[in-house]
Amino acid sequence: MPAEIRRREKLFAAVVAVFATLTPEDLRLRFGGGFGAEWLLNDLRANERHRAFVARDGTVPVAVVDVARGDLEIEIGVAVAPSHRRLGIAHRMVGRAMAEQDGSLPIVGYCLPENFAAAALLRRSGFSCTGRDTGYLRFVSAPRG
Repeated sequence: MPAEIRRREKLFAAVVAVFATLTPEDLRLRFGGGFGAEWLLNDLRANERHRAFVARDGTVPVAVVDVARGDLEIEIGVAVAPSHRRLGIAHRMVGRAMAEQDGSLPIVGYCLPENFAAAALLRRSGFSCTGRDTGYLRFVSAPRG
């Protein structure tokens, strides 16, 4: 099996492992319901402009940040295993994902209004809330370029 395929399969297995730790309420707060690992995996497979990074505690996957580059903006999302929340992992992962962008497009993040942890993370990471978009709060980080 070629190295790139092995790397992607390891990434996909890590995404599944992180999502397996999430409760239905976690999924609702993160995605508004109806989405999960399969949705993310399908999009990662189908869209070469959609990437994901995994944080590990030793060999155990504990968080995923996904970065979907569109024509007008880059959307970022984070999921952290309950056992590893409030340790700064999400903040570091968002920072890494932002640093890897070329700065030509704004980076956006969405969360439900009741997802106070996600809103705080986005604000702490330099995003500003610009209002609501289809029931979600929309946060934007200005382009760096």
